[in-house]
Formats: sequence, structure tokens, C-alpha cells
Amino acid sequence: MTSMVNFTSSLNFKSLSFLFIFLGTINAFQLTLNNGRINFLKAPSTKNRNSRQNDYAYGSPHSSDTTLSSSSTNSVIISRRSAFVASSLLISGAFLLEDANAAPPIAIISEELGYFPVTNQAGETIYVPARVKRQSTDQAIALAKHLSQSGAIMYGAYWCPHCSRQKEMFGSEAWSYIKYIECSAKGYAYGGPKMCAPALENGFPTWKFSKDNIASGEMALGRIADLSAYKGSFDSSLETPLPTSMGSSAACS
Repeated sequence: MTSMVNFTSSLNFKSLSFLFIFLGTINAFQLTLNNGRINFLKAPSTKNRNSRQNDYAYGSPHSSDTTLSSSSTNSVIISRRSAFVASSLLISGAFLLEDANAAPPIAIISEELGYFPVTNQAGETIYVPARVKRQSTDQAIALAKHLSQSGAIMYGAYWCPHCSRQKEMFGSEAWSYIKYIECSAKGYAYGGPKMCAPALENGFPTWKFSKDNIASGEMALGRIADLSAYKGSFDSSLETPLPTSMGSSAACS
């Protein structure tokens, strides 16, 4: 939802900018409706104005009132036109400047950080983990269904790279079956200190397979299958390994 709002805001800024520039260009000509046709009337050239002044000086039938009236009208038209063009360019420039200073798209933020900010109903900034991108294998989906049925829980934090890697190991479809509890106070759907007690003691990610079966740290799916007493077959060689993580620790504290 936030991505769509940002994208829409960016699109509106650009559209309005080009609209003002277009209107300013069109307004460089005076538009008049004559018998159902639109005529573009340019401001009188210097040559035409000089010709009229010479005609008047040599007794031309042009009256001084007509000349002055025409000159005044042209001056008003030119002044209004110039003001409109200038204001159009200034407004469009302001929109383009605001667009240039806008925050980067949500996709870029989530790609770089692994999470992105949103504002909740209370006006507070909270953080949502990025979506899992990898495709799940059939055995990863079967393992995830087993973990869901057995009541296993993964505790994590939106800012923890090991939590993000653990999710990617499952893949998007398999991860949708996992019960996950957010344990960072600034994270979306924060579980609270009481619910997050196992993770606060052991770091992130922490898996709770049963009351007395708790393990922490980023683990291969084969290891999770063993700890959760998974009865199905699981071949770790069928899982594409993720790039090696930075640091020696497999958990965030």
C-alpha cells in the first residue's frame, strides 16, 4: 500500500510539472474562438507597430484612440502571457525539485536494508521486513507444513540479517506456513517482551519446537528438520545454498 502511495505521488509530481510546462508553452500564443475555429494570434511584431505609428504620423485614417487602445490591449495580453509563462515554469520547477528530493522507492530501501518504514495509525514509524524472494522447493514446503502443524515458532527481528537469510532458505511459499513473532519494539506486529522471552535470552533467530526444545541461530533446513522430529525425507543437496553470510556468528543479539 505504501509503495503504491509513493509511486502515485512521484507520478503526480512529474505529470503536473509537464502539464504546467505545456500550458506555459501553449499560452505563448493567444487563443481565440472565431466561428468555431481556434486561431493562434501572435503578439504584434515591431514592424507592424512601427508601420502604424508612421501611418498616423502622415495623416493615416488610424485614429490615436484606436492605436492607443490596440497598444494597451496588446500590452495587457503580453503582460498576462508573460506572467502565466513565468509562474508555470516556477511551479513546474518546484514540483521537479520536490520530486528530486523525495525518498527513494520502497523497493530500493527493502533491497538494501531488508526492511522498509511505514507509519501506523498512531503516527509512529515502524518497520516491515522485506518479502521473501526465493522460490520454495517441494520438500521445503512439506517441512514448513510440518512445523506449522507441530506448533513450531520462529522469533526474529526485522533488522536481523540472519533472520532474513533463514526466511530465504524456506522460500516464499514455504515461509507463508511458518508462525513468526517479531521481537523488535519498532518492528511490525511486535510480540512484546513476554512473548519474545525465548529470543531475548538466545538472540535472533530463535526456534521453539516445543517447551523444552529451543535452538537459536541461522540453521540449514536439514538441521531444522532433525530438531523438529520431521518424519519425511529431506535431501539438503536439493536446496540451493545462499551466499555465505558476513561475520562468524549465525545469530543476531
